[in-house]
Amino acid sequence: MLWLSAACYFDYRKDKIPNVLIGFGMFAGLLFMQQELEIGLMLLRIGVIFGIFYPLYKLGMLGAGDVKLFCLLAFYLKGRGCAVCIAGSMVIAALIGLGKFLIQGNLKERICYFCSYVADVAKYKEFRLYFENEGWGEKKKASLHMAGTVLLSVLLYEGGVYGVFLRCFTL
Repeated sequence: MLWLSAACYFDYRKDKIPNVLIGFGMFAGLLFMQQELEIGLMLLRIGVIFGIFYPLYKLGMLGAGDVKLFCLLAFYLKGRGCAVCIAGSMVIAALIGLGKFLIQGNLKERICYFCSYVADVAKYKEFRLYFENEGWGEKKKASLHMAGTVLLSVLLYEGGVYGVFLRCFTL
């Protein structure tokens, strides 16, 4: 929780999560590993997480710190817990984003922009940055700090909320 809280501070105050913070968090996570098998599985989790989210970073849909923060979770949470926390943080981010766009009154505009982006990629068969043609103010207005959603997701997971939620939907 210490690393995630510090990441939240920097993400919200500075719009950037320092590499040294992520590095120390990963080093501390390694110290808690007890078996070589755990390290191998952790490296596999990091590879999968990186493989899934790095393309979203390259497209401008996630920040580099967000991807590194997801990878940091792999040092502390095993398989399913890590996946549940990442998926949970993405759902929380989607709900916050939806609320933010409803409050700003630009939900339709954001949906149209996304659809236009997907149509351009399909038409020209070439990826481009998501907010490539938008100004800094527009990017800032549409962005969301993921460190807070990751922290909230881990708190919900560690508090057992996700377990109760998942049991309700598997009955």
